[in-house]
Amino acid sequence: MTIWHGIITARGGFPWATIEDAVASKLREMGYRTWIPRERRPTQRRPDLSVPMVRGYVFAAGDIDWQVVRKVKGVIRPLRRVDDTLAVITQEQIDRMRAVCADLAVEIVKPKLRPGDRVRIRKGAFAGIEAVIIEATGSPIIEYSMMGKQFRQPVAADQIEAA
Repeated sequence: MTIWHGIITARGGFPWATIEDAVASKLREMGYRTWIPRERRPTQRRPDLSVPMVRGYVFAAGDIDWQVVRKVKGVIRPLRRVDDTLAVITQEQIDRMRAVCADLAVEIVKPKLRPGDRVRIRKGAFAGIEAVIIEATGSPIIEYSMMGKQFRQPVAADQIEAA
């Protein structure tokens, strides 16, 4: 049975060059299998961008030599239980985490919006209110009526849907 360990890393860096990735790379060079739970965060410049789902953690499999691993740049300490013993993670637990991460791997698709399109607000205090797209570049700007007044405001694309 493969035993995995959680390794707490320093945090920081850019999403596309994370400390977690550097630690995992070094651990693989040392012969360990590693895993970082990831999620897709596509951007205009980097449509294939994936980042750590939870910053500051790397999982490594095997009999870890903590005296050596602690010296890897970016490693803070091993993950410990409440009673201060090393947290040991089974292959089954890693497989379940991977399954959960796969279920969460949903690509966010932004709707194609054009000025004049009718939309409905999906979330928040104004959920259900219909509006019109005024501007569709960047964050869409919508216009809607409430209590006899016209309002304009920017919204996140995932907050609206076609009416």
